[in-house]
Amino acid sequence: MKKCFLHIGNFKTGSTSLQRFLFLNKGFLKKNNFHTIYEKNYFSQTIHNQKLFRLFDQQDFKRIKKYFSKVTKNNNVIISSEFFSCMSYNLKKIKNIKKFILRLGYKPIIVFYYRADKSYLYSLYAQQLTQRKNIAID
Repeated sequence: MKKCFLHIGNFKTGSTSLQRFLFLNKGFLKKNNFHTIYEKNYFSQTIHNQKLFRLFDQQDFKRIKKYFSKVTKNNNVIISSEFFSCMSYNLKKIKNIKKFILRLGYKPIIVFYYRADKSYLYSLYAQQLTQRKNIAID
């Protein structure tokens, strides 16, 4: 059975770097039966699948199926979005993602990345300083 690798990286865990790596190596991945789906959005040169996240969040299987029609038959697929972490607290939605992926004919493999609190806060703080924004942390 072909596989669907769903990368759920919390914010500030290096997801964009991974997504960029996958985008830059999509030709190599395709030769080795892995398909990535590129979305035109403000995350240029990455495979950030924000639209797909919205479809899963809305539980719109018809449009999810259409989205997956871009995948070459018999290829494994890799999808990734930080926004999937917004659903991590909702077991029902996670189960629906698994159900939908199975209905599409893929074995779901979920890769979830978490960052230690200290490291996360440091990264978030550094980003805010770079963008010259103020934040309040409880």
